[in-house]
Amino acid sequence: MTGLAGTAFATPAERRVSPLRVLDLVGIAAGLVGTHRAQSDMGRSWRIGVAPKERNALITDGLFRYVRNPLFTFMTLVGTASTIAVPNTGTAASAAMLAAGVYIEARLVEEP
Repeated sequence: MTGLAGTAFATPAERRVSPLRVLDLVGIAAGLVGTHRAQSDMGRSWRIGVAPKERNALITDGLFRYVRNPLFTFMTLVGTASTIAVPNTGTAASAAMLAAGVYIEARLVEEP
């Protein structure tokens, strides 16, 4: 939500079109496509949350062949590219909170 607020309250200078901003928009689009692909690669194992008693096989196909957690990687790409595209406190706070949340989820919830 802070990323959306940061974008909504961007100054005219922060909204100015530039080659860097176009590259960042490509990064955001790639991150969204990658996030969708990672979810698809998980197949029936995709769900929100972790059921402590449920065990699934380790996924090693698709994007998971190259990255340990491509879903979180692409989500972080979207947050980072958004911050570079519209550099202000709101988008920076959003990207930082996303990175912290992803780290906590992966290390403390999913991996144990």
